[in-house]
Amino acid sequence: IDECINFPCANNGTCHNFGGGYKCFCTEGWTRENCEQDLDECNRWPCEHNGVCQNFDGNFKCICVDGWSGDICDEDTDECIDSPCGKNGVCQNFAGGYRCGCVDGWDGEDCDEDIDECSTWPCENDGACLNSDGSYSCTCVEGWTGINCDK
Repeated sequence: IDECINFPCANNGTCHNFGGGYKCFCTEGWTRENCEQDLDECNRWPCEHNGVCQNFDGNFKCICVDGWSGDICDEDTDECIDSPCGKNGVCQNFAGGYRCGCVDGWDGEDCDEDIDECSTWPCENDGACLNSDGSYSCTCVEGWTGINCDK
């Protein structure tokens, strides 16, 4: 008797007939004698780097946190490809994130905040300070010269 004739294996399981019985070989994501039960892959914590697992019938999906990608969140995302530091910084990628090294005159996580150099009173001898993007200039009173009116 061919026990497999009635296709007892569900969800694309493969039936193997043998004397007096049969055995189902289940496709990935299914379990039990006739492959009728979804295997909850999320119980195995497959998602790396704090990814969130979502179980589906016969499958699962990882929702990755920023900085990680891939089926199980095991691939570092190179955030520097998108130039987050702009023209005012140098991007350094590391596992799970990035860091901007800002050039002089700029600050902030993405080097997009102009430092107000005039707040430190760099112009000496009553020189007037004018802040500009990434820099400053001093307007010196008569008798004084130099970048900071100190000569």
